[in-house]
Amino acid sequence: MIADNEKEALAAAQRAYPIWHRHFYYLYYLKGGKPAHPRPETFEKMMEIGHATAGDPDGVAKFLEAQVDESGINYLVGQFAFGDLSLAESLRSVELFRKHVMPKLKGTN
Repeated sequence: MIADNEKEALAAAQRAYPIWHRHFYYLYYLKGGKPAHPRPETFEKMMEIGHATAGDPDGVAKFLEAQVDESGINYLVGQFAFGDLSLAESLRSVELFRKHVMPKLKGTN
């Protein structure tokens, strides 16, 4: 999640993630079982294990640059719409990623 500032991005991600998580796990709760790759219940825990980030463009770029350096990845799959993020929030996140983060990632690795 990318927003104009870290506080805004984190607030949106913390609000939206539990809704996404509840929907993602709904059938598992209903029918039993668990996914092959379980997800933590909070966005903070997703961040702690390095599976998510939220921040301003510079912070997200630094997080992703470190991921590229450490893992050697050559592609990225982002999830810019989840939970109850509004269309405007998701589109702004994508625009900030395109305009400010992608240029910093080009040529890494």
